[in-house]
Amino acid sequence: MTGAENVRASLRLLGLGGRDLATAEQFVAGFADLGSFLLETVRVYSQGMRLRLAYAIAIATQPEVLITDEVLAVGDESFQRKCSRHMVDFVEGGGTLVLATHNLYLAEKLCGTALWLERGRERAVGPAGEVAKAYRDSLAGGWSEPRRSAVRAEQSSIPAGGRALAVLSGASVTTGGHVRMRFEDPWEISVPFAAEKSAAVREVEIDRPDGAVVARIPVDGWRGGVLTIPAGSILPGRYRLRLSDPSTSAAQETLWVECVGARREIGSVLLRHRWHRTSSKAAPEALWGS
Repeated sequence: MTGAENVRASLRLLGLGGRDLATAEQFVAGFADLGSFLLETVRVYSQGMRLRLAYAIAIATQPEVLITDEVLAVGDESFQRKCSRHMVDFVEGGGTLVLATHNLYLAEKLCGTALWLERGRERAVGPAGEVAKAYRDSLAGGWSEPRRSAVRAEQSSIPAGGRALAVLSGASVTTGGHVRMRFEDPWEISVPFAAEKSAAVREVEIDRPDGAVVARIPVDGWRGGVLTIPAGSILPGRYRLRLSDPSTSAAQETLWVECVGARREIGSVLLRHRWHRTSSKAAPEALWGS
């Protein structure tokens, strides 16, 4: 059977007919975006193409509960983004999403509650962020627990020639190259002085585990100090900080940071923005949102 024939048969099995069937078929064709391949037999489809068709059929009936199993593990990036946006809208619209995945990033962003299964048995259940942390602990030897005592540093307290790249914040602790901090706290990154004034301009690079670069911030010449990123700018997730020399691409220091919090947006940063109507008389300050 062709892709189009599979769509029609599947939608009929789901109880659609008449005008509803025609509308659903158009939706599936648009969402799956397979073009002329919709008229080819499904046996020639790649795994990603099959997934496109299956997911589009599943959501065409506007279900109240959506159960997915590693739906974003295959397929191209554009379709993965389309599915992610649909899942966010689905959950925000009151739908119930059951997501089976090894992608902790998606689990934390899309789900409120997580169940960790190992060999068919329950290992942990609770808030998605806490369960994801417990799972990471089992793989990487554990994250350091945050200390409640304040840890602060002024620029003058950083010794010349110091080598440690560190995050200094009221709810963070640095241990063994890892730091854990809250979304509500500012990122205060301690950058050591270069050994020599003639050193090339260095950069502080912030990366995600998948390799995506969040930001590259230049360090002014040989100087060190404290780089401050406002609280609430970087979304919860796992990041890598690298102090590097662009001329050699060598990392002088590396630090892993886990940012924790209740925010669940897809992405890495929150951009300051505002919505307004052209006829609005409100002051600009009242229109800023996050």
